[in-house]
Amino acid sequence: MDKPNVKDQLKGLIKTAPPTPIQEVKPVTPKKQKSNKKRLVKDDDEFHINARIPMSYERTIKRYCLDHDINIRTFLLEAIDTKLRSS
Repeated sequence: MDKPNVKDQLKGLIKTAPPTPIQEVKPVTPKKQKSNKKRLVKDDDEFHINARIPMSYERTIKRYCLDHDINIRTFLLEAIDTKLRSS
């Protein structure tokens, strides 16, 4: 006894291939920086550092950064720069 061929059984179910949906392609636009403040360090002259800061400072630091239109990274760089210059 011959085994039934699955392709032959399904042949009549699909008459034509389903249409392929066309995906709209949108160009990627680069994000602009929020402020025009001068950066203290160039991108290629950086290293990564982790520090644990008490949670009691979190709200104060965030509020200061919002009021002065800077990010936390810039705040920390300015604080480090000030400390190193005063020593």
